[in-house]
Amino acid sequence: MIRSPGRLLANAAWFLSALPGWVRFHRATGCVAAAQRRALRRMVRRALPGRFEAAAGGDPFEALRRLPLTDYADYEPAIRAVREGRRCALTRDPVRCLQPTSGTTSAPKLIPFTAAAARELHAGLDAWIANLYLLRPGLFLATHYWSLSPNTAPPSVASDVPVGFAGDWEYLGALQRRLARRLFAAPEALSRVTDPDAFAYLTLLALARDRHLGLVSVWHPSFLVMLLDAAGRHAGSIAEDVRAGTLTPPGAVAADLRAALLRGVRPDARRAGELEAAGFGAAEAWRAVWPRLQVISCWTGGTARAWVETLVARFPGVLIQGKGLVATEGLVSIPFGRQSRTVCAVTSHVVEFEDLDGRTVRGAWELEVGREYRVVLTTGAGLTRYRLGDVVRVNGFVNRAPCLEFRGREGGVSDLVGEKVHPRQVREVLERIEQACAPGFQFALVAPVETDGAFAYTLFAEPRAGAAFDGAAAARALEEGLRANYHYCHARGLRQLDCARAFRIVGGGAEAYRRRRMAQGVKAGDVKFEPLSPDRDWQRVFDGGFEEARR
Repeated sequence: MIRSPGRLLANAAWFLSALPGWVRFHRATGCVAAAQRRALRRMVRRALPGRFEAAAGGDPFEALRRLPLTDYADYEPAIRAVREGRRCALTRDPVRCLQPTSGTTSAPKLIPFTAAAARELHAGLDAWIANLYLLRPGLFLATHYWSLSPNTAPPSVASDVPVGFAGDWEYLGALQRRLARRLFAAPEALSRVTDPDAFAYLTLLALARDRHLGLVSVWHPSFLVMLLDAAGRHAGSIAEDVRAGTLTPPGAVAADLRAALLRGVRPDARRAGELEAAGFGAAEAWRAVWPRLQVISCWTGGTARAWVETLVARFPGVLIQGKGLVATEGLVSIPFGRQSRTVCAVTSHVVEFEDLDGRTVRGAWELEVGREYRVVLTTGAGLTRYRLGDVVRVNGFVNRAPCLEFRGREGGVSDLVGEKVHPRQVREVLERIEQACAPGFQFALVAPVETDGAFAYTLFAEPRAGAAFDGAAAARALEEGLRANYHYCHARGLRQLDCARAFRIVGGGAEAYRRRRMAQGVKAGDVKFEPLSPDRDWQRVFDGGFEEARR
């Protein structure tokens, strides 16, 4: 761990590198239309020359608004060309890699990432980072933890271009990556640990060694709660590893990886004593374990609220800052200002907003408080007027820039911890299960069920008379089908979701479903029987019970 002057200098360097982005963003919030026009002109100059030749009077923004809205299918031919090695098939910038994200079926989408897209991303991240230092000056003497995801096998895609980053740090700029190696509590080598138990243990060990931790940045708060809960099982072993400067994780760790994780580690009896005195591993001990902790950055809306409440209870006085809307395709909003409101990222991409009735597409300076819109992005990676599939609500303004609240994914996508399960994928899985359960189901529905603080996607099935329904086999088939989704598989690897389950309905499934939907305000004639529901309490609606033991 670097000494206090070294931390101060490294943090000051990061702040100063990000400060120009903060200044630009602050100014842009006062003149949103001009900022968006500058963003588009920058894309045209650096990455998209010739994309807007039809501009009347040479105004690329007016030309952009004449173009149709697009979806992923519009880019598939160009992305196939990129996979074949033609890296400039979309823009003048060569594609660095293709980032996987879930599509509307089990097949993943592959989103291009270019140097221009990286610059646009950094424009928003710099404004956020500088704003954090201004909000909490104690961070200048602190270290950081940014979640490093354990490697999840990328989708099996033939490609001459890399699919997925080698590590999360590649999102940072070159200077910030160098600073991260000085400031980050967890080593980059952790991303090479594939065993979930070993990953949790080694992450906790890295954090436990660090008495100066000031910033924790994760995506879904369940990830951090999961880590903290694991500490109760390993508190004694972690304290001994801190005292001796050793690694004793559950499971085997390759020798080269062990050497990388031990690089720079020294025995620290003083810190081990601090952990034991604080009661490391107990729910009420965390504030004493990291007394300098200033900020936890994570998702705070929707289904994340229950885990956020857990973090608030465990870290009194720490700012739990909600993340903005960040998609694989681009950055939509960032936390900004004294109140950390999630403000449209007007200096990154061109962000447009489609009315829910589909009649009008508006600029970021044309929105109304209280209205909901679909997000449309134009980015330097070659996506032009791309429907992101996210719905946001405008809940105010910072200066003239809209503050955006994420309302959900379109099309009934279930997204508890980032898994993005789509109804089409579920429908395909159900068809395969039903074929093995002749003569099939009277009624079937897939929905997440919460048990002991964890979620498991569950098949609620009412077999037809005479059907040979094997609940355990159906649960295995559901799990296998959902794992074809890259992000579901990743969430399972992190143990943010439990293994799929099956619930046998003993009768009246369709009628119980209809009554529930009517109680939610749907007219009797408008009830549609969808294959996937985001509701998490269907086990209390249907008569029956779970067929298989939880795994």
